[in-house]
Amino acid sequence: PQQYIHQNQLYGLEGRPAAIVTAAAAAATTAIPVTRQHPSDSSGDGQQEQQQRRHYGPQWALLLFDQPATAPEDAVIIGARFDVDTSGDSCRLAFYGRLLGQLGEGNPADLKKLQVYKLKERRGTIERIASDGLSAICKGLFKKETDMALFEGMKVATGQGEGGYIQGKFGMSGKFKVQFDPPGLLLPADKRSADDNVIALCYKRFVYDQDKHRIKQ
Repeated sequence: PQQYIHQNQLYGLEGRPAAIVTAAAAAATTAIPVTRQHPSDSSGDGQQEQQQRRHYGPQWALLLFDQPATAPEDAVIIGARFDVDTSGDSCRLAFYGRLLGQLGEGNPADLKKLQVYKLKERRGTIERIASDGLSAICKGLFKKETDMALFEGMKVATGQGEGGYIQGKFGMSGKFKVQFDPPGLLLPADKRSADDNVIALCYKRFVYDQDKHRIKQ
């Protein structure tokens, strides 16, 4: 089923802010720590402004009514702001779209089908690197009581962009082992900065999933 990233608001035809789109795409696909700057921002103010006005595609909304509303399938839905002063230049139209489907009132199973998720990120640090550079002991992502089985196999990335996956827990204090993709870490331990040793885990938590422990990448 199609998945939808959770938004706290609807954006206009100029689209979602570039930083939000970049973070969503990077976290969902590569799990590499995301910068809040659009890649094109460094090429000049004009291009930055153009990127900020770019339309990033359709958006979906879940409408909840105090009273049942009757509407045929594929009907055009228009939202208006009645608190806007009509004597001014403001437009009272807030949004419009087509009705795609109806959900059962108070039915959690229907809401779960929507697959709406929020992007989450956890950050820790590399504590010790193996001599071959292909694995490391890390800390700071989990509490000692965390069930590590929920996160085993999930992709992580360092501040240098080196990718790997969580192999399992290490000891009983919340530390864990990461196996890195060949050729392993690009810099030896004595040449890595604190930023290089950041380890980030990006994942999706689904808003309407009753099992709050279920996460995906």
